Amino acid sequence: MKLLLSFALLGSALPFLVVGCGSGSSASTTEISAPAPAPPTQSTNVALAEIRSVDPSTVFAGTTTTVTLAGTGFLPNSVAQVNGSARTTTYVSSTQLSFVLMGQDVAAAGTLTVTVSNTAAGGTVSNSVVLPVKAQPPFATLNSMDPAGVFQGTAATVSVTGSGFVPSSMILVNGTARVTGYINPTQLSFALVAADVAATGTLTIAVSNVAAGGNVSNLLALPVKPQPPFAMLSGIAPVSIYKGSPSIITLTGSGFVASSTVLVNGSARTTTYSSPSLLHLVLTSSDVASEGTLNIAISNRADGGNVSNALSLQIKPQPPFAVVNALSPSSVLRGDTSVVSVAGSGFVPSSIVLVNGSAVTTTYVSDTQLGFSLTAANTGNEGALNISVSNAASDGNLSNTLLLAVKRPLPAISAIVPASVTAASGDTIVQVTGMNLGDTYLQVGSSAPYFREGQSTDTLAIFRLPASEFVRAASLTLTLLTALPSSADSISVPTG
Repeated sequence: MKLLLSFALLGSALPFLVVGCGSGSSASTTEISAPAPAPPTQSTNVALAEIRSVDPSTVFAGTTTTVTLAGTGFLPNSVAQVNGSARTTTYVSSTQLSFVLMGQDVAAAGTLTVTVSNTAAGGTVSNSVVLPVKAQPPFATLNSMDPAGVFQGTAATVSVTGSGFVPSSMILVNGTARVTGYINPTQLSFALVAADVAATGTLTIAVSNVAAGGNVSNLLALPVKPQPPFAMLSGIAPVSIYKGSPSIITLTGSGFVASSTVLVNGSARTTTYSSPSLLHLVLTSSDVASEGTLNIAISNRADGGNVSNALSLQIKPQPPFAVVNALSPSSVLRGDTSVVSVAGSGFVPSSIVLVNGSAVTTTYVSDTQLGFSLTAANTGNEGALNISVSNAASDGNLSNTLLLAVKRPLPAISAIVPASVTAASGDTIVQVTGMNLGDTYLQVGSSAPYFREGQSTDTLAIFRLPASEFVRAASLTLTLLTALPSSADSISVPTG
């Protein structure tokens, strides 16, 4: 018997034949199919996960936190591992996963090792990253805020003072974190958002020293107040001032409140509130450093909002200095309210005469002559008045000074009692009546003066004359002496 075998190539689907010869002469052929190839084994070419960053980069002990991993090669069935133990993992995308730390992970300060496993898909474990677990920071304490209140509809930056602040401190407004600026361990700042001040009420302000919102400080209240009314500015006095002359400006109008602030070219100035229609402004040296126009307005809010209409204040160039040469008259009597003429140079229509530094009513005659009226207060006492001229309404640009003497008026004698004295009389009381008799003394002839008795007044002078003045009959000349030229009268001493 003869057997022929024909083989198919390995892995092919070709049949092969078995041919044999039996006892007979005819041959038979049997066709046998090759077995089907085995299915391929499952591929192990699964992408390797790689962690590139962890957010947050640190966590605090005792604070369970959701951690976000960023990287590549993440799969829907990727599993985050903490120190080799799987954690419930949320697949976000092929580049992002998140998982929640368990209480045991953050039970104490230390270091966690975080990896991602793709082994469920036949892959391997990623690189590892370190997640520090820090000790809890201290609790902060809030002391104050500036401003202590804000206005509805006005987003503001608030400064917070206290203690225990750290760079990671976060301001919470009604429990919600706000963008926070760390300045130092005692100061933070934060910006209110429009939603915070959309309505009047009270905001609760706290500080968390844990990024996740833990370790919350004490609370402070921040009122959100209704908007104040707008002020209306109607007048400024004076309407102009001289360069280099800081001044107090009076503002009139309506709607002023205790918190009203005067704005000079948009910047706040020291303001005194007098009434709902009256404010006073103190200009600074920088306001009047150069000529020009200042824009004056009023804000009824401490933060500079709710600004009124504006009025202009003119800054004029300085006028020349005046020179005072002479006064006419050069002296006046006590109580005099007459007009005094001032001669000099450099006078201008705005020139003001100053008496002892105080302005008096002044008349401009020419650039070489002024007139002014004395007041009873100016001449109420004997002495000398300092007279000068200012060419600036603010009493600046002062001239030289001349003296105006205030002299005592002459005594005026109306009667002497007795009108006569008997020769050889004893000591005699002589009464002089008249005007301006105060502080006078009596001289008989050329003798030494006699001083007044204690009962004397400005209209009555009483003197005691000794008997030696009446030794013989004669006509005695009595003179009242003052600091000014005297007034004299006489009495007769007839023969006894």
